[in-house]
Amino acid sequence: MFSGIVETTSEIVRLTRSRGILTISVKTPKGFHARRGDSVSINGVCSTVVGGSRGTIKFEYMPETLRRTNLGELKVGETVNLERSLTPNSLLGGHFVSGHIDTVGRIRRVSREGDSKTLEIAVPKTFFPLVAPKGSVAVEGVSLTVVEKSKDGFSVALIPYTLSHTNLSTKRVGGDVNLEFDIFAKYLKEMLKFFPYAATRKGERR
Repeated sequence: MFSGIVETTSEIVRLTRSRGILTISVKTPKGFHARRGDSVSINGVCSTVVGGSRGTIKFEYMPETLRRTNLGELKVGETVNLERSLTPNSLLGGHFVSGHIDTVGRIRRVSREGDSKTLEIAVPKTFFPLVAPKGSVAVEGVSLTVVEKSKDGFSVALIPYTLSHTNLSTKRVGGDVNLEFDIFAKYLKEMLKFFPYAATRKGERR
C-alpha cells in the first residue's frame, strides 16, 4: 500500500526482455534504501525489488502488468517516480493507493496557468463511474485531485512542487499515463452489483 506522495525520481539505466518478462533497472537515488523483496511503486505500479548492484535497483514485470500499464513503453534514460510502501507509522499525506493500475489514460491537453499546469486525460468510459470531481486519483503514482470531469475524461492540476518532484513535468499531449482510481469507489461499484435497485428510487425497477 502506498500514499501517492512520490519520494523521489530516478533514471532507467537498463531494460531487458526474456521469455515474456520485462526487467527494469533504475539508478538508486541517494538515501533511497530498498532491499530484495521490498515493494516499491514505479510510476504507480506496485513492484518487487528482485535485485540490484553497483548503484541500481532491479524489478521484473510479467505480461499482465505490461498489458495494463505503460511500463512496456519506457525507454532507457526516462525518469520514473518512486515511492516505498507505507509502514504502520507512515504519514498518509495523499490517499490510499494500492499500486494496482486500473487502466492507461491518454493526455489530450496540457495547459499552463502561471507556474502550475493542468493535464486533461482521456479514459475508457467503463471507468467513468469511478471519477468524481474533487475526488482522488493516482496518475503515474502521484496522488492528485480531480478538478473537473468531462464527457471523455477528467483534468488534474499540478502545483510547482509536484512538477519539480515527479516526472509529470515531462508529460506531453498524446502520452500515456498509468491511472489508479480511488479504492473505496471501486469497492462501492462492486458492492452495488449485488443491490440491483440501490441506484433507483424506492420501488422503481430498472
